[in-house]
Amino acid sequence: MKLPTKDLVLVFGAACAWAQTLLDRSGIIPYGGATSSIPQEIIWACIVGSAVVGSVAICFFGARRTIPILAAAGIALSVFGCFMLLLPYWGLGGGEPVFIDAATISFAVARAPVLQIWTFYLASSDRAPRLTLSVAVLASCTVLLTASLPSGEMHLVSYLAVSVAGAALIMYGMKGKLKECGNSRKSFFGGMGLRAAVLFCALQVFPTFISGGIGTIEMYVPFSLDPWQQVASLISGAMLLVLLVGALNVKRVADSMLAVIPVLLTVCMILPLGTAKAFSPKPLFILTTQLGGDFEVLNIYRNRNKHDVVDAGLPFVGQTLVFVGLFMGSVLTNAIIKGFGIDVVESGVYTSIAFAGLLVLLAALLVLLMKIQADRHSKVVNVSGLPLETPVSPQANVRQYDGVLAQIRTRYGLTPREEDMILYLLSGYSRQKIAQELFIAESTVKSHINNLYKKLGIHKRDDLLDMVVEFQEIEAEDRNEGSVTTV
Repeated sequence: MKLPTKDLVLVFGAACAWAQTLLDRSGIIPYGGATSSIPQEIIWACIVGSAVVGSVAICFFGARRTIPILAAAGIALSVFGCFMLLLPYWGLGGGEPVFIDAATISFAVARAPVLQIWTFYLASSDRAPRLTLSVAVLASCTVLLTASLPSGEMHLVSYLAVSVAGAALIMYGMKGKLKECGNSRKSFFGGMGLRAAVLFCALQVFPTFISGGIGTIEMYVPFSLDPWQQVASLISGAMLLVLLVGALNVKRVADSMLAVIPVLLTVCMILPLGTAKAFSPKPLFILTTQLGGDFEVLNIYRNRNKHDVVDAGLPFVGQTLVFVGLFMGSVLTNAIIKGFGIDVVESGVYTSIAFAGLLVLLAALLVLLMKIQADRHSKVVNVSGLPLETPVSPQANVRQYDGVLAQIRTRYGLTPREEDMILYLLSGYSRQKIAQELFIAESTVKSHINNLYKKLGIHKRDDLLDMVVEFQEIEAEDRNEGSVTTV
């Protein structure tokens, strides 16, 4: 089932915003021969402050008023930052640090609202897991392909392109989204209970606290980008691009298959490590940052659905906590390193720490994906409101699943008996029970179910549940879009 155009724009825009962050933190972008004199702590303070302002504005003034203003500010600051970076290449300023400092602050202040808005859009979509992982693949692919470019000027062009695109495409993303979320002004956590809010905050801060600490340690590790590593980055980026195209164009991607993407992403991102003559920590650092960001978007999505939060406050506050985690991890790790008087970190020490953090984040992301899948299955209930494990009459489910069955029947050319099998399986019946109800042999039931699974391209009942949930979500989205259009 191909993604609609609006979702493709969502993936591309959010990936550009993430790629800018990853490129900026990777240190491979040349700033006209100069470097910023602003301390890292000040940069993070600007990002956190900007995010707090956006969160407070959303909760007090509502999404419809605030998001357009934040989007305009993000675009203006991104364009201004690009202009400051280009001045040295135009022969103006001669690489004066003041221009680099101005660009650094502009991108730092713009980054918060841009990523907050994209996080809100991603977490608001019923396809959030699939879209978020697609964004992760495309953003990582962009970073790898940029690293494979032969010159610093080409690196800079790529950086400026994703910076402007990530901010500018927000305008397209605002179409319809603001009407869907309404203009409600609730608490920062959308009415969640205290316990749920505390758990949400802890889970939001934890991943980026790890990646912020790893990023700070990485700054003390010697780094060089040799030609072989550039070739490996090109190969890895091309592999990720193939993965992305496949994920976006297959007829259906079950939640259980989404868990494979973070693993493949990890493999492709660490491939350049094996070709480096001088050890490069960049892929590990970039990957921990990316996996931490993916975890937090999906955590926002899960809490929005679990607690029925419809306003924009939770995604904005959630993204603010992401920046807080990065800030805390960076400051604490830097204080420890300076406190012990460490000037250089050995590659082996960094590798051990980075891989340990990477495995923790990867495991956390996979667990979260499984919990999201379990939540989606729990929402598929019989017409009586009972879980699917509690059998009810299939006839009672006909009305509830009538629209979904019609779509599946038309798309896959099902026979009436195969359609009956869907109803009985959704009603919690075993093969033996189905045979008794239909007065046919159990082997005949098995044959019908096998034929059904073959037509649908699935292998088990859980896959059927995934398909039904996806069709129900698409049906709900179509109804919502219709209602928004008529408003």
